[in-house]
Amino acid sequence: MPIHTNPAEFLLELMNVDFASHQEAAHERLQEMQNAWIKSPGARELDAHIGTTLAKVEPLPIAKPSATNYAVVVMTLVHRSFIKSHRDIIAYGIRIAMYVGLAIMMGTVWLRLDTDQAAIQSFINAIVSVQ
Repeated sequence: MPIHTNPAEFLLELMNVDFASHQEAAHERLQEMQNAWIKSPGARELDAHIGTTLAKVEPLPIAKPSATNYAVVVMTLVHRSFIKSHRDIIAYGIRIAMYVGLAIMMGTVWLRLDTDQAAIQSFINAIVSVQ
């Protein structure tokens, strides 16, 4: 690895063959790295560790469905939402002001227009692209 090089970027450039100027050489280099990893002691050790861990794994217990009433769940979520909005009142205030301003701007577009399709088509396209 060259000096003053970010290791993550170096490895990405080494492993990523999509943007290589010589595709065949890059694919061969990648295949060599994969073969070297497969034959390495680190790969064997990792495979052994994964195998022993998988042997110790127990299946998860089957969870019973919640007996809580649907209305209680909805009210709990609404309550949490109100708490969240109360904690961040400035962000919600700015958001409300922004949407009111947007509604006024978009609403004023329609005041002096004719009611036929040809007059409003270009404005509909502009409004959809803004949002």
